[in-house]
Amino acid sequence: MEAFRELTVWSGEAELSVRTAGAGPTTFLLHGFPQTHLMWRDVAVGLLADFHVVLMDLRGYGASSCPASSADHEPYSKRAMARDVLAVADELGVERFAVVGHDRGGRVAYRAALDHPERVTAVAALDVVPVEAAWEHADDRFALAFWPWSLLAQEAPLPERLLTGCPEAVVEDAFGGQWGTPPDTFDPAVRAAYLEPLLAPEHVHAICEEYRAAASIDREHDRADRADRRRITCPLLALWSGAGPVGSWYSDLGGPLALWGHVADRVTGHAVDGGHFFPEEDPVGTARRLRTFRSTSGRTRPGRPWHDTVTTLGTEAVERSSGCPSTTRSRTTTGAETGRGVRPLPDLTPERAPRARHLSVLVSSQGASPAHRCPTPRSTAVRRSSTSPVSAGTSGATRTSRCRSTSRRSPARSSTSPRPHSTTTTDAARSVSRSRSSSSRASASR
Repeated sequence: MEAFRELTVWSGEAELSVRTAGAGPTTFLLHGFPQTHLMWRDVAVGLLADFHVVLMDLRGYGASSCPASSADHEPYSKRAMARDVLAVADELGVERFAVVGHDRGGRVAYRAALDHPERVTAVAALDVVPVEAAWEHADDRFALAFWPWSLLAQEAPLPERLLTGCPEAVVEDAFGGQWGTPPDTFDPAVRAAYLEPLLAPEHVHAICEEYRAAASIDREHDRADRADRRRITCPLLALWSGAGPVGSWYSDLGGPLALWGHVADRVTGHAVDGGHFFPEEDPVGTARRLRTFRSTSGRTRPGRPWHDTVTTLGTEAVERSSGCPSTTRSRTTTGAETGRGVRPLPDLTPERAPRARHLSVLVSSQGASPAHRCPTPRSTAVRRSSTSPVSAGTSGATRTSRCRSTSRRSPARSSTSPRPHSTTTTDAARSVSRSRSSSSRASASR
């Protein structure tokens, strides 16, 4: 069973929930709306034999924090989110890396490559086209099928009030087959995991801010790059649903590859079977395509190995007040750091567990070797404490005296000022996944 190391990384702007495992060239996997890093639960396992895999919740999503926004929505621009990716890479001691993104994450991935070409070695953008291209060629089909783009970008508080009024409607629309992926792709635990952030008003506002940024400042950044003739120079892989709108709406323009060719020099890609969420429908096929792409696009330098032991821990089910299953996690604390970097994880005993408990649910059933290790954080003066197995629900996790536990839902989560203490932790991956056969049903990409 492969253990995913969990970190909460302070980027200087936001607290980021991160999971990491494996060894070799580093690959970030970024999720989209309305998901969290949990969407990569099966794909990640398929990459661990060859790569150091980093999963993270984008700011405003999942268990990551919701920093205060601004009038121009810059704190939720793809440029700001790309800065988060670099901050996590810095913390892990990784100089160069690839970025794979689905939906919103795909746009963060290409922005990272544009803004930081010296760091990003390859990009994979799944079921998306560039932000400016999407708006420039928008029509009535776009307005009706891509409803989050226009609805969630409306001025506050209209979309926030609508979304918080019935967040279940979003989950039912996205995962009930309307976006092209069969409903049975998502079991009840996964659906509950994706619903939980939408129950928190601060996350709903953050997500709306991200869509407002996509309708404004993200477009400005894309236009500025085009005016300056700045392009993505590393290899870029574009994959899209063969039955969805990305593959059909832009056929008169040369298709998705032609649109990506306007912003990138080295573009490859093709349509795949399945709906918008094809990484969850066909994780084995998705992992295979990513491995092939990474093996032919150049390899990054692996980071330094961890010097402590990965401890595999269990999880236990916890019932939310709504009756939906979730999970809590127990951890072994392995060290403390100061400055920007890894932040303390909260006490996740059932009585204090936040809504983001589900983020401990990760895959292990397809079994990469536990010998894989992850790069160590760069932060200096790390004090390591002894590690030992801790069963789920145990409150006696080893912890250094310099660290303190804080609630993820504390008011300080929206603060942009650094905090004084930090820790690294370990916990187990637990499988909630099944391999799915690919589907050719129509998709409505978001």
